[in-house]
Parts: sequence; structure tokens; C-alpha cells
Amino acid sequence: MKRLQASVFFFVILWSSLGFAAGSIEMIDGNVWVGPDASAAPASLGQRISSGTNINTGSKSRAVVRFEDGQVIVLHENSTFRVAEYFFSKQEPARDKFQFELTRGTLRSVTVAMTRRSPRAFSLSTPTQTIGIIGADFVVSTINPVYVH
Repeated sequence: MKRLQASVFFFVILWSSLGFAAGSIEMIDGNVWVGPDASAAPASLGQRISSGTNINTGSKSRAVVRFEDGQVIVLHENSTFRVAEYFFSKQEPARDKFQFELTRGTLRSVTVAMTRRSPRAFSLSTPTQTIGIIGADFVVSTINPVYVH
């Protein structure tokens, strides 16, 4: 039994170190759904987020996602956000890749520490633009048609 527990423990450590888990839901206010597609389920605090995950916020709702590399995404009401591809390795900064999509709504992102380490690793796609960020605290909204501050 102890051998099995040790094997499971080392598998979990290896899995997380390979970058398969991107982050987790740190705060939920209102109605937030998480899932790989339209079959999303209500989000829960601490829920793990990985590549391919969609996060949707309802009316008067917000969510905060903290990623393994330290960056934070705050999703405002009526937003649809997708972690298209996420890879972070403490030992290999050149392999970092953070590709996100905002198809509707508004988000705030704080990426300062991550982009100093891997300046070209971050991209955020919207319905009309793709944004590359090199160290910033910014807001993007998919109105008029896209607003960046």
C-alpha cells in the first residue's frame, strides 16, 4: 500500500512539473462555469485549470484565475475566456507558452513577472486582434470592437 501511495505521489509531482496544470480558480463571485466546451459545469474554488479549458462568467459575476507562473487573470461579467495553450517550466524558460483567447467580455491581466522571464511567450487573441504583451498590467474588452488599456 505504501509503495502505491509513493508511486501516486511521485506521479502527481511529475505531472504538475511538466506543465499540464495551468492554474486554479482563486475567486468566484456569482455564476462561473468551467469546462472543455459547451458542457461546462459550475466552477469551484481551487478548481484546476489546464490547456483547452473554457471559463464563462454570467451577469454580475467575476472570477480570478492564478496560473502556475504567477500571472493572474480577472474575468469580469459576461465573459468567455479560453486557455488555448499553457506550458510553464521553471527549468526551461525558452519553452514557456501562454496562449489565451477572450471571445467576449472583459479581462484584466497581470503578467509582469512572467514576461520578464519569457518576453515573447504570452499572447491573447480576441475576435479581431492578437495581442502580445511584454510585462504589463492591462485590461482588454471586446467592445467597440476591442479596447485595450
